[in-house]
Amino acid sequence: MSINKDNFVIYPSYFNSALSRSKGRKQPLSESVKRPTSDEIEKILKSLKFNFTSETKSRPSNPSQSENRFLVNCDIKKSDLLHQIGKELKKSRQT
Repeated sequence: MSINKDNFVIYPSYFNSALSRSKGRKQPLSESVKRPTSDEIEKILKSLKFNFTSETKSRPSNPSQSENRFLVNCDIKKSDLLHQIGKELKKSRQT
């Protein structure tokens, strides 16, 4: 699937508490966990009922490492989407 203006690209590393913001973490530590997996993100996106697809690509900031990314089609702002995913990720790790 190609990226269009309605899709937001989400990488699991956005939520990796082991990374600094300059290394690719996008969420605050309060919404981050150690080594989030693609499976966790996928499960959260399904539970929140977002339309998405996934594919393996390298991040522009780290072209030597490939990871799954999610192309999410939704009608909310990307920052709101990231906050929802981050909160659910933290919640799922606490139980």
